[in-house]
Amino acid sequence: MSSLLIKNAKWVITPDKILKDTDIMIKDNQIIGFESDDADKTIDARNKIVMPGLINAHTHLPTVWTRGLIENKPTLEWVRSFNDFDTDSNLASLSAITGIQEALLGGTTTIVDCSYFSKEVAHIAHYMGVRIVLGQLMIDDGQSERTKDSIKKAKELVKYLASLKNNRISYAFAPHSVYRCSNELLISVVQLAKKHKVKLHIHLNESKSEIEMVKKQKNTTPLKHLDDLGVSKNILAAHCVHLTKQETDIVKKQGISIVHCPVSNLKLGSGIAPIENYLIAGIPILLGTDGPSSNNSLDMFETMKITALLLKLKNPAFPAIEILKMATSYAAKSLGIDAGKIEAGKLADLILLDTRSPHLQPLTRQEQLVNHLVFSAKSSDVKTVIIDGQVVLNH
Repeated sequence: MSSLLIKNAKWVITPDKILKDTDIMIKDNQIIGFESDDADKTIDARNKIVMPGLINAHTHLPTVWTRGLIENKPTLEWVRSFNDFDTDSNLASLSAITGIQEALLGGTTTIVDCSYFSKEVAHIAHYMGVRIVLGQLMIDDGQSERTKDSIKKAKELVKYLASLKNNRISYAFAPHSVYRCSNELLISVVQLAKKHKVKLHIHLNESKSEIEMVKKQKNTTPLKHLDDLGVSKNILAAHCVHLTKQETDIVKKQGISIVHCPVSNLKLGSGIAPIENYLIAGIPILLGTDGPSSNNSLDMFETMKITALLLKLKNPAFPAIEILKMATSYAAKSLGIDAGKIEAGKLADLILLDTRSPHLQPLTRQEQLVNHLVFSAKSSDVKTVIIDGQVVLNH
């Protein structure tokens, strides 16, 4: 049994409470509690903030290499332009290395990713130590041969991930969207998801042009179409910028979790998701960067700040702690990962930030801490990243 002691932490945000001048004991991959004992390794956390690792609930790591190449286009035009770039397994692997490195340096400990190259991403994630939920992107555009091929590749990925025997790597089936997937594919995918007891990860109601396209194809809206097919349960729905009242009710009824990707939505001109309305309805909200080709970064501190600023347009009193929880404890709960909190028994996915940067000063009161993390902190403040009890970054 390996052990790790984080000693003399200046601040600890669990995030349900804030502690000061505290030790944290870790054994194997679990947090034991706020105590001090002999350990195989000790980290001096003087002048450090310790908090749960951030969870990026929607991205596409293999698109890193196209960062800055597809610009100034609205959502559907951006999607079509992306087809002009040929990605192979080597480019995908290099992109995954770069993307995971960027994520770790920015304090992200869990990534939810979907792409055509999930096997390559899994291989890289296995060795780089990140926690990841992967999905083979499934698109058939109504072509039966592509339907069969999509299902085949998804099954192959499930088998490959099982062969890795890595508890940090899990699976979610990833049909791209209603407008890129046939009814046959969507129904087949939900059956597979039930069989393997995993979520569906899908792009949903991202732009008005997408919704108009689905109305012409299906004579209904995207989420309503999924519900009519019986495919609306256990879903991780990326974007949901434009939901009707009926669709919002479906999300609530079916227990769908929404991944808010504000930077990408703004950059592509998709709109501003009415997150406050979803929160009032009791819908779980997670945060994601989307792909580095449409964001153009994997910076979850930036995503938290933009989320908070957009919410304050309607509600200036919206508390920063709720934003922090969207990126930690709420996300972990929605994904079924026993992390996102610093408490006994939870997985030891933690990050340490240096408090001595000028933009984090002054920091003398508890109420400043959460506001600093959401509005002032930068990815460069992260100095140590611990995932599954292992130090994967320390600088």
